[in-house]
Amino acid sequence: MNYACGYVHNMEDNKVTIVTEDGEKISLEVIERAKLSGINYLLVCDEETDEAYIMKEVRDENSDVIMEFVEDDEELKAVGGYFDSLLDDIEIK
Repeated sequence: MNYACGYVHNMEDNKVTIVTEDGEKISLEVIERAKLSGINYLLVCDEETDEAYIMKEVRDENSDVIMEFVEDDEELKAVGGYFDSLLDDIEIK
């Protein structure tokens, strides 16, 4: 996902809203949650494009908890494989 900012702005009703650096708000549906190796992950879907993404919980420079998109290929493969095993009807690339 080519958003300059992957921070969660709001989370309710199984949706997260991210705000890009341009101020654009994008709503994503939370498909599944998982805690792996002590890290909280979300599998989210962009309802406009039907594309799925994986986000993870991290701490920013102020130690505030935020969510960001997983970009590391090995981490994506491992976490994506876990979500794929949970959800037989969804293909994760």
